[in-house]
Amino acid sequence: MNAEERCVVYVGGKALARYVLALLYKFNVEGCGGVDVVARGAYVYRAVSAVVAFLQLMGRGYAAVDVRIGTVALRSSSDERRVSKISIRVERMDVVP
Repeated sequence: MNAEERCVVYVGGKALARYVLALLYKFNVEGCGGVDVVARGAYVYRAVSAVVAFLQLMGRGYAAVDVRIGTVALRSSSDERRVSKISIRVERMDVVP
């Protein structure tokens, strides 16, 4: 697993607090300078909520620097559906007191 894959949090059906803790873990234990929070479909709102909760919890020192939205085509045996996706980049900022 390379550094880009290591610094990603995939959001799904778990509790919101799990994703906030995952962000804390990525920054403080794994030492990531920036983390991508990725979700698709019905979980887009949960990704946004997790990032907002994380930024409110941490106060200064972190920022959402890039937000990408789009669609992805999911194919099943009978049809193809388009599902929304979001990727939010959260980075540690250098704060001068």
